[in-house]
Amino acid sequence: MKFRRDIEIIRAIAIINVFFFHFGVSFFQYGFLGVDIFFVISGFLMATIYENTNFKEYFTRRFNRLIPPYYLTIFITIIISFLILEYREFKETIYQTWYALSFISNIGYWLDNTYFNKDNFKPLLHMWSLAIEFQFYFIVPFIAFLIRKNKYFILIIFFTSLGMCFMITEVSPKTSFFMIFFRIWEFFLGYIIANYALFKKVHLINNFKKDIISIIFLLILIVAPFFAIHFSLINIHSSSFIEGHPGIFSLFICIITALVIIFGIPLFIQNSSVGKALSYIGSYSYSIYLLHYPIIILYLYKPLSVTILEFQNNYIMIVLMAIVIGISYFFQKFTNSLLIKKLFTINRYFYFLLFIFVFSYGALFIKAGLLNTTELNIQNGFFDKTSYRCGKIIRIINPLAKLCSLNNLLEEANAEKIILIGDSHADAIKTSFTEIASKLNKKVYFIVQNDPLMSKSKSINAKNLFKKMDKYNISHAIIHYSSILNRPEIVNFIKLANKKNIKISFIMPIPRPGFVVPREMYNAMKYNKKIIPSRTEDYLLEHNKVKNILNNLDIKNLKTFNVHQYFCADYCKYSLEDGSPLFYDSHHLTLSGSNLLKPLFIQILE
Repeated sequence: MKFRRDIEIIRAIAIINVFFFHFGVSFFQYGFLGVDIFFVISGFLMATIYENTNFKEYFTRRFNRLIPPYYLTIFITIIISFLILEYREFKETIYQTWYALSFISNIGYWLDNTYFNKDNFKPLLHMWSLAIEFQFYFIVPFIAFLIRKNKYFILIIFFTSLGMCFMITEVSPKTSFFMIFFRIWEFFLGYIIANYALFKKVHLINNFKKDIISIIFLLILIVAPFFAIHFSLINIHSSSFIEGHPGIFSLFICIITALVIIFGIPLFIQNSSVGKALSYIGSYSYSIYLLHYPIIILYLYKPLSVTILEFQNNYIMIVLMAIVIGISYFFQKFTNSLLIKKLFTINRYFYFLLFIFVFSYGALFIKAGLLNTTELNIQNGFFDKTSYRCGKIIRIINPLAKLCSLNNLLEEANAEKIILIGDSHADAIKTSFTEIASKLNKKVYFIVQNDPLMSKSKSINAKNLFKKMDKYNISHAIIHYSSILNRPEIVNFIKLANKKNIKISFIMPIPRPGFVVPREMYNAMKYNKKIIPSRTEDYLLEHNKVKNILNNLDIKNLKTFNVHQYFCADYCKYSLEDGSPLFYDSHHLTLSGSNLLKPLFIQILE
């Protein structure tokens, strides 16, 4: 393929958006759309490159250009992380490197949490998009083969993927965000314009009308993210393809990107000082993308904290931007050097892969060995939790499911059907609860959504929940929420359950420590700080408000079960004697914490 400076300029627009978005510049709060631009460019380039090469040459060229800097970034991140991070964050980083080394970072983060969630420490979060890129590169030869067999194949996959993306965004936005099948339409849009003769030569036309059209599309591509900010066209937390992401606006950005590629950028812009500067930035976009995010996260790191992307000082932010650009420049020069090309060959790939895996595991082992038992238990408290709700697979194989089974008893016909209902606090106790229920021959159902009976637009309401309970012949509902204050649908459910003669057991809310327990325990040990636990009498004030609501209902089938006796005397405890935290944050029980409630679960279920 002949070099196209305009493609480099489009790359520059994409990396500038992503770069300033990750630096937290407010004008670029939708800068993540730069990734959508990259995906369209990649689809276009891979179609063009593979058309003029063979299978072996294609993979060799992809490897030589992409893998050495990619693996070197991972290796450097491991070393720096070992030196500056605490065990908890280092452990999270190592897990992320293992996914990155296998080119499945997108799957790893999908199993973890949403892209926009900052609860965990994620210095390699940006690798998710590169994982999708690599996965696409792997299947390009197969795609090319199918297109040669049937030219309409590419259109079928494009519209299927696009339709499924929008549908899954309505159910699980992070699934459509992270998984390649729901993103591949963006690559295929670039692939389409590279494959159809109608689009191939348009950018070479040199006339005034074409240049005007080119400039219009280029300006739209540049200003569209700012336009979206002004009119609030994207809501990153929405599960609607109209305003969510990926959604309608992603499609718009991808179409505009494709149109800019088709029409090209006028030569007078390409040859201007601005055009040449942007082209130069675009040529370093891969190195900038690889390095900028881990540098930001590691610089802003605070022990046992979350992913921090906010700068307190704009001067420091600007200096760090300059440092990132400078490091990226020398990094690309180094990774393109003859030394690296000789050292990093495709024939040695598996040796490098094995070395980094072994090195990272050894570093994690050494890091753990530097802590005493109590310190290790404190930091492992962040990981001592159950998997989220019903797991991720059910959102794919049955995206419309409302209930799931937490245990599959062999003698299901003889097992009593029960349901655990609640928010994230019910989610925190479900593993220990299900363990007891299984021993007592109870089949446990659980609600897939995290906000049942919470009066939200997409939350399952009492009426629909009873339809599901009738379907599975559920006779006992166990309810546990962080609070039921100002949540009338929960009260409505209890009233309806009583009318239907369903047994109701209400587990009172857990005493909350009011601080992130593992972090405060770490600070207390490291800086000799005193932890002030929550008082039992303060908890009972809230407890009695909930109790009064339930007592005023006068429901004969309702039994309430107190929990404070398992945690509190004069003060409420937040850890076990061995230093294991009872909470992995400020209010959710760890598995160790939920195990304290097993006697209560026996009392409820026997």
